[in-house]
Amino acid sequence: MGPISPKSWSGWTFSFLSLQLLASLNYCFCHTNKTHHQWLEAQATWYGPPTGAGTTGNSGACGYTDNVEKPPFHKLVAAGGDAFYKSGKGCGGCYKVKCKSHPDCSKRPVNIVITDHCPGTNQHFDLSGHAFGAMARPGKEEVLVEFVEGDGTVCSVELRAANSNGTWVQMKPSWGALWQHSCSSPLCGPISFRITTDETKRVVTVNDVLPEDWKPGQDYRATHH
Repeated sequence: MGPISPKSWSGWTFSFLSLQLLASLNYCFCHTNKTHHQWLEAQATWYGPPTGAGTTGNSGACGYTDNVEKPPFHKLVAAGGDAFYKSGKGCGGCYKVKCKSHPDCSKRPVNIVITDHCPGTNQHFDLSGHAFGAMARPGKEEVLVEFVEGDGTVCSVELRAANSNGTWVQMKPSWGALWQHSCSSPLCGPISFRITTDETKRVVTVNDVLPEDWKPGQDYRATHH
């Protein structure tokens, strides 16, 4: 699959652990089809290395692991407060964030994805160091920001295997951005996925994401424009 342009941010990422699916929908950032056009206020801080991706490795409440450092995320991620994390349903949510009028702001909007949880807060983005540095000048630990919400969260994931007679099978949420499917017999590739967004109910189908010789524990990636 080809790389995803940071300009368009029209991508889908799939990571398979056993029969679990990690789905991220990141097409929404700068397009006119975002669900909310009004800028709203929130607080923003940053965590992790100054130029890093925040939480990496096996930590992070959404289960993206070190994928947050790779396309389509490009380290432009955040841990969301309760209003953004939504008990895990907000994982993969897209937001356009910018500083308000302030001498320490770069005045450049930043497009970010919710990949972790910042507990004990509500309208709050705990940005990766990389995302925060792109928005504000160094030396400030907290700024007042404005944001516009996009349509990146997932409400339904279905799969269609080569041995399912063309039938789409509903997957179940596991935790964070992980979806799972339990079956009595092995799934035969190629396997396709059909994903529905939460806000606008947009349906996107990505065909043959898993090849015929797919293996559990491997990462498979697909792009959709």
